[in-house]
Amino acid sequence: MNIFSRLTTTLAAAAIFVSGNAFAGAPIHSGRTDIHVQPVVTVEGEAEVWLHAGIEAWDGDITYQIGYPASLANGMVENGYFPFSELKFPLGCVYGTIEMNAIFHDKFIVNGTIKKNISSPNSDMEDRDWITESNPSQLDIYSESNVTDFSSMIVDVDLEYKFMQTPKGWLAGGVGFLYQDFLYETALVYQGSPSGIHGFDYVGDGGTSIDYEATFHIPYLVVSGRINPTQRLHLSGRLAFSPYATGEDRDQHLLRYKENKGDLAGTAYMLSLAAQFDFTPRWFMTAGLDFTSIEMDGDQVATFYGIYDHTVSAELESTQTAVFLTTGYRFGPDPHENVHKMQQPM
Repeated sequence: MNIFSRLTTTLAAAAIFVSGNAFAGAPIHSGRTDIHVQPVVTVEGEAEVWLHAGIEAWDGDITYQIGYPASLANGMVENGYFPFSELKFPLGCVYGTIEMNAIFHDKFIVNGTIKKNISSPNSDMEDRDWITESNPSQLDIYSESNVTDFSSMIVDVDLEYKFMQTPKGWLAGGVGFLYQDFLYETALVYQGSPSGIHGFDYVGDGGTSIDYEATFHIPYLVVSGRINPTQRLHLSGRLAFSPYATGEDRDQHLLRYKENKGDLAGTAYMLSLAAQFDFTPRWFMTAGLDFTSIEMDGDQVATFYGIYDHTVSAELESTQTAVFLTTGYRFGPDPHENVHKMQQPM
């Protein structure tokens, strides 16, 4: 059988299949013999699962500011400038990460990631205060503190649906949820007054001065995509946005027996870019970049010795940049084989 005859037979088989198999098994008369064309058998829809493990190098910070208006315990409300205090907690550290990606029925995508810090931030916490009402832009108190203990857990899950797919890639959209928790212990290094106000100069003794915890709950909408320039190289991108993210923080100033508790809400967005290279049909390595931005505002309640003192306005921002490298194993059908198979003519 020459090439033209083979092509004709193949096209005829495809036409029979697309027409609903109405003529499946019917003979095709070639002039010399009868060829019984069988329907196409499509092997697809098997679940595919990718498991990754690796590390991420983080940079960024969690910064909160407080300021007027302030509601006092006696019922009075004081108005003025914003902010009068700012604390900046660093995020430059290393995380260990475990990730799973799965595709079901060639359409539904499930992603899940767990991250845990394996080091502490490599820079100091910074505390700034503006206390001169006649010149609120004048920095009056500045201090730095070592991060003596740090613990963080991050969980991210999402469900997506492919709404566009080609042999070279796909686009998908869906919903997800990001949970982040950060816990700091810091020890004062020094405190001084850049504006020259007396009575604020201190040197730390190594004892814990501040305990701080920030927790974020971020439901989001996500759009993702993937292209396959070659059989072994895969490029992917992910953009997510949360119109209503919530957070809580708790700041204990141990030297002053003061505790601040914040209740916050705002927005967040996440961007991720990654490249995956398949060493074999099963083993692969992925490298990429994640960026997260969180902006929230709300109120912060202050107590001294456990007794309510005042409520102030609060704003919180966090920028998080991570460079990651993971290696992993793929379960499911061989991606380098053609899974759309046709039976040979009988």
